[in-house]
Amino acid sequence: MAKTKFLFLAQLPPPIHGVSMMSKQVYDMVGTLGAYEIDYLWSGSAKNLNDIDKKSLGKIFGFATLVMTLVFRFVSGKRYDTAYLTFAPWTHAAIRDGFLAWLAGLSSGRVLLHLHGEGLTQVIGQKGIRNKLIYWLIQKSELVAITGSSAALARQSAIFSKVHLLPNFVANPANSPLPKTSRTTGGEGKRSLEILFLGNLDPRKGVLQFLDFIQALDKEGLAVKAKIVGAATKFLSVEDVRKEGEKRNIGGLLSVLGPRYGQDKTDFLRQGDIFLYPSRHDYAPLVLIEAMSAGLIPITYDTGGIAEIAGDYFQGHVISPRLPQPVQNSIVIGLIKKYSADYKTLEQDKAKARLLYEQKYTKEKFIHNFTSILDSTTLDHNPELQTVKKSVS
Repeated sequence: MAKTKFLFLAQLPPPIHGVSMMSKQVYDMVGTLGAYEIDYLWSGSAKNLNDIDKKSLGKIFGFATLVMTLVFRFVSGKRYDTAYLTFAPWTHAAIRDGFLAWLAGLSSGRVLLHLHGEGLTQVIGQKGIRNKLIYWLIQKSELVAITGSSAALARQSAIFSKVHLLPNFVANPANSPLPKTSRTTGGEGKRSLEILFLGNLDPRKGVLQFLDFIQALDKEGLAVKAKIVGAATKFLSVEDVRKEGEKRNIGGLLSVLGPRYGQDKTDFLRQGDIFLYPSRHDYAPLVLIEAMSAGLIPITYDTGGIAEIAGDYFQGHVISPRLPQPVQNSIVIGLIKKYSADYKTLEQDKAKARLLYEQKYTKEKFIHNFTSILDSTTLDHNPELQTVKKSVS
């Protein structure tokens, strides 16, 4: 039986960030299914984190090469059953994504656009020339949405031929969280809560705000230890973050560890109690799912689909970044006080974070859902979407 021809038009790492890592997971998964002949094409984008959003002749030449390759294959009669691309409407690359989707549609029976990030509302509303152009380029493609709210929004529009709901996932950690008796203790025999941050060292990702919250907790007299893992960016180095901690007089509570990958990252997460992630620059971050998979209690900013990922139980942990800073501080202080005073509640809520991961964000669920998308010929073959359809009808 002939294999299905699959055109994969999405950047794989490097650089390492949420979108490229999710693309890598999709690429590997399609490869393991065995029914697909994958043709991977990509060039003309950033090679490292510091190169993102920068224009260069190398990027222009790389993108031109990619376009010419696609045009040549179309003219020469090369055809695909399915094309897969990522789509980030809010970024500078949105027109590029749209143009590649249109170009891929010339030679592909289906075009799957995997949505990452905000901006879909503006595209659907055709606000401005830019969004009108993107709308025209992507119409009649199939949208793969990673949150229920974006799936509902897309379903209400007439732009997409199909809409699929596909929440992100992370692989299941091999080990359960460390027992509390093996963790550090503060003064008078009380155990310090381990508060973790995982993300690139970019102010938009909240690393400096994380330090501000730790400073507020320290001033309140709460026993905490703060640990940061993340790669340096053009904005901040590891040493810069350490110095920022010293400026806030929390150097003794703070460990800035640089990047960690694979098992080292898993081991880091297993040490923690709380995942404090005040990012203003995320839509459906994998790091939040990773943290919950390791049994960390989330405290996050309310951006994109984060509240949906955190679930109903942790809605009180999802903070509006528009609140005055003293109000934000009081919310975080209140939560940490609660867990510091009641380790039973702490462990119960850590277990609930882990359970939420198991219910919605495992690799097995992702493979099942994505395989259903690949096999679907009608909307009714996507059971996840039916819930969304009913909610907006």
